Amino acid sequence: EHRGCTDAKIMLSVARRARCGVPAARCMSSLVKAAKDKELAKPLTIDFRPMEGWELDYYGTAPTLPTSATTSAGELLEYYETMYTMRRMEIATDVLYKGKFVAGFCHLYDGQEGVGMGLEAAATMTDSIVTSYRDHCYQYTRGSTVAEVLGELLGKYIGPAKGKGGSMHMYKADNNFYGGNGIVGAQTSLGAGLAFAHKYAEDGGVAFALYGDGAANQGQLFEAANIAALLKLPVIFVCENNQYAMGTSLARGSACTDYYTRGQYMPGIKVDGMDVLAVREAVKVAKELAKEGPVMMEMDTYRYHGH
Repeated sequence: EHRGCTDAKIMLSVARRARCGVPAARCMSSLVKAAKDKELAKPLTIDFRPMEGWELDYYGTAPTLPTSATTSAGELLEYYETMYTMRRMEIATDVLYKGKFVAGFCHLYDGQEGVGMGLEAAATMTDSIVTSYRDHCYQYTRGSTVAEVLGELLGKYIGPAKGKGGSMHMYKADNNFYGGNGIVGAQTSLGAGLAFAHKYAEDGGVAFALYGDGAANQGQLFEAANIAALLKLPVIFVCENNQYAMGTSLARGSACTDYYTRGQYMPGIKVDGMDVLAVREAVKVAKELAKEGPVMMEMDTYRYHGH
């Protein structure tokens, strides 16, 4: 067999098409591709580490947290290609930064690709994203090319901010990416504002406000969470917990390290941020909950470079 299609069947189809004037080589190529595509599209079920929930019944009936995901080899290859590109882009950025080609600050995302890819796999371009200064990969997943991201880092006009923003100020409003933000935790208030815009426009979009465990103790996060709860805004506060606030272990900087419970008056979900499928499925649940009001998520992840 050749990927689910016998040689005899392929040759019979080639012969039939040849009688109709289709070149045999082209016919064979198309049939092999069709057989390969069929194989790649076969559904797969993959289990992952159980999620943790908090106050999931806050808006009514509690959703069931999934423990597996249905995918396919083709879909997994797409995820892998995207995450691999993220990783290589960040490693190239590191080399440029250490070579003093990148001015200012530079915060890398390598190690956390599963969070970004999983979130984007469950989101749409109608949904808004605003994040911290660790923003290169979201600029890429929101539609910019690697060349444009690196161009911004190098101060070139090709960059999304025409080379004037640098590492911390990526931006792509046409695809609802409202950038990186240099002030720790400030993006959470912007996320609440974006959610207000979605609710006002009734466009069905959700706002994702991403921040690190170091920003989880910032007062503006709690102010944003409070107003979001009062107005029932469709915002998902996402703590990308990479275990260290700059160089400080989370246990030394937070009295409560269960960041997904910090919302008090909203549901929370904690998920393995190193598992792209687990993140995707968790975000799907969070998006459904966000139709009723804000949600707080924690992505348990790790970064492979310093702050």
